[in-house]
Amino acid sequence: MFPTSFTCGRPGSAPPPPSSPSSSSSSSSSSFFFFSPSCRASGSSGSPAVRRSTHSGLPSTERPMLKSRASPGGASATRSRSAWPSSAACRHRLGSSEMAQKSSLAVPYAVPVLLVCFLACVATGVELSVNNHAADFTLSTSSGTPISLSCLVQNSSKAEELLWYRGDGQVDLKDGNKVNISNICISPATETDNGVTFTCKLRRDQSVKVSVILDVQFPPNVTEDETVKAEEDKDVTLTCNAKSNPQGQATWYKNDTILTLQQNRYQVYQTSEVFQLSITKVVKSDNGTYTCEVKSSLGTGRKNFHLIVEGNKAAAKQ
Repeated sequence: MFPTSFTCGRPGSAPPPPSSPSSSSSSSSSSFFFFSPSCRASGSSGSPAVRRSTHSGLPSTERPMLKSRASPGGASATRSRSAWPSSAACRHRLGSSEMAQKSSLAVPYAVPVLLVCFLACVATGVELSVNNHAADFTLSTSSGTPISLSCLVQNSSKAEELLWYRGDGQVDLKDGNKVNISNICISPATETDNGVTFTCKLRRDQSVKVSVILDVQFPPNVTEDETVKAEEDKDVTLTCNAKSNPQGQATWYKNDTILTLQQNRYQVYQTSEVFQLSITKVVKSDNGTYTCEVKSSLGTGRKNFHLIVEGNKAAAKQ
């Protein structure tokens, strides 16, 4: 368990729940249908055959032949019975029409079912938010500043217990700080909190969670000065460990003057936290104070190395 301060203020207002999508009705087909009298007369089983009112898609032999004749009431049209398809053709067209009707009816009935299921999931699904973030996020702050994290249960009509974790370790929460809302404070945040993940979880379903990665920024922090002794003709490596966020850049000095990196004499190596200066086959003139200066946008750190080059013991014995 990780002891934590709980003097956090009340959380801000919870973000509104996601709006439910409005249902949309399917538009009806623009094609009109009518029953063929000759198909009814054919005595084929099942529902009457259906023909579309447009004839451009039918073969010429199946299109109805129209004859006009004059009448006192005006021109009228009569259909030629011989133009209607045979009973076999009606049966074939009947099967195709029924399949078309079933296919056209499948979508309007399926859409409301899926919509109802989606709305039910939205209405009953429990979600969490941390500092008004419903998904994992990174929180940037400066070293020495207190951090307040507030976890809130959303879309729930009952009491839900919450858990907090620092990395893999569970945070010890006090009673009254566990149900539907839970606050934790890191006071103050230090460089040891940089990169640490805090996670709020739902106790009954720990797959429901939101994580916060802390980005704690601090100036370069270097180790203490040291004295290095080396024999002549031996290689020496000066190592400067310096943590910082954002990462700093190193400059090497000798006796307060920027060191000129002579080829085959000096080599510089650098990682995010380690800065090294290697000197090949030191000589008496290499005696002095070497300074590793690490600088970032937040400050500067310095470490001094007092290098003492001694005579070669093996050569002295000879």
